[in-house]
Amino acid sequence: MNTEEDGQAQLNLIEGAVKSTTVRRFAPSEFGIDYMVASKANYPFPSTEYKVAAINKLRDVPTMEYTRFINGTFMDYFGPPQAPTRLNVISLIVDHENRKAAVPGDGNNPVILTHSTDVARFVAASLDLVEWPEASVIRGDRLTLNALVAFAESAKGWLFFFQMCHMVAALC
Repeated sequence: MNTEEDGQAQLNLIEGAVKSTTVRRFAPSEFGIDYMVASKANYPFPSTEYKVAAINKLRDVPTMEYTRFINGTFMDYFGPPQAPTRLNVISLIVDHENRKAAVPGDGNNPVILTHSTDVARFVAASLDLVEWPEASVIRGDRLTLNALVAFAESAKGWLFFFQMCHMVAALC
């Protein structure tokens, strides 16, 4: 969900769910970082404003229970996994084909990586909860981006061209 149209579509889904006589829970398309925290920190991610708008809309509806599934980054994006995935592999931090790695900052800040199948199991199990918390945090592996690059180099058997980049420059 990265465009204004996507954001509006989610708001429309929330309105439809509120009008329904059978829907009592809604899980917004939040999967990833905690966008409420990101918005307070002025994190320059394109979809933040749309995700925050959806949460604010849900907060205004006391009869609709919701939870934000916060799972960090999908591990599936970092290369062909042993576990099946329906997500496309993208060059995010590590570009396996071109032997490159672009790490924002110094690479020592921890990140959370969770496989999509683990997220799916967590979401399915949450349906049986009596009540949903406002935020449901799913934590897979916690490691630094430097460690991620080291794992990729070890798995591939070669070194990557490693570039540290300033966060703002990386996002522009």
